[in-house]
Amino acid sequence: GSSWSMPLVAEIGDRKEVILAAEPTVVSYDLESGKELWRVDCLKYGEVTSVPVYADGIVYVSADSANLSAIDVKTREIVWESAFLKSGVSTPLLHEGLLYCGADDGALVCYDAKTGEELWAEFADDGFYASPILAEGRIHLMDRSGTMYILKPGRELKILGKSALGEEASSTPAVVGDSFYIRGLEHLFRIGP
Repeated sequence: GSSWSMPLVAEIGDRKEVILAAEPTVVSYDLESGKELWRVDCLKYGEVTSVPVYADGIVYVSADSANLSAIDVKTREIVWESAFLKSGVSTPLLHEGLLYCGADDGALVCYDAKTGEELWAEFADDGFYASPILAEGRIHLMDRSGTMYILKPGRELKILGKSALGEEASSTPAVVGDSFYIRGLEHLFRIGP
């Protein structure tokens, strides 16, 4: 099926696996041999752009019209799903057992990565295509209007600040040294000292 997503290479047990997501399937291949290891159909009706995320035996996948799904790589079972407040274009950020998502409709949401419990949600004025990133102990997430939300990681929502770029932006910032590089609609910005 269709996919705009990049593959994920994850070290699972004693081997490296390449995990791909495309409508309707998430599939894993052995990096060395190319042999298919497992597949799970959970991305039906979704155009896939978000990159799979892996930690602690769980792969997290999402798509615009499909559920956010947490897949146990040993059992190949979906351990939890969310049909609401999930990443569509944006790739979730997994940090210290918490999964942070920016949704196309403007939701910022945090889940307990193991249980799927929604810990908090907030709504921005615009949707998110950029993916959240962690830099200097803070989460940075830019909405499509070019507003950067700066959050303190944790089980409670703490917005540390917001900063307007001055133009629309849909790309995920790149961090190089002590600077952010952000592609806006018309300009390339460097933000740093």
